[in-house]
Amino acid sequence: MKRIEELKKMLAGLEADVRKATELGGWRFRQNAPGGDAPDVDDSGWEEKPFAPSWSLKDGPACFRRTIVSPAAIEGIPTAGSPAELAFVFPSGVAAHIDGTK
Repeated sequence: MKRIEELKKMLAGLEADVRKATELGGWRFRQNAPGGDAPDVDDSGWEEKPFAPSWSLKDGPACFRRTIVSPAAIEGIPTAGSPAELAFVFPSGVAAHIDGTK
């Protein structure tokens, strides 16, 4: 029972870290950015915005970029090769790319 409580606390902390990484700014944004989905695109001149600001598709396609780094280990367990789940809600007609792959 004690181990279950420890795991619940660990998961709550991890969830808080993920929420912090995805909700508190640090997203780079640009509309009409050819090649914006390429992993090596230079986004240093893009606007920095919180996710998800208002924008209009009538002004052209929009790109949001963010680097998310997972820890090497959680509770001493290596994360390399472990699956990760990211959940987002997108409006219709939006595509998501991870490392340039749709």
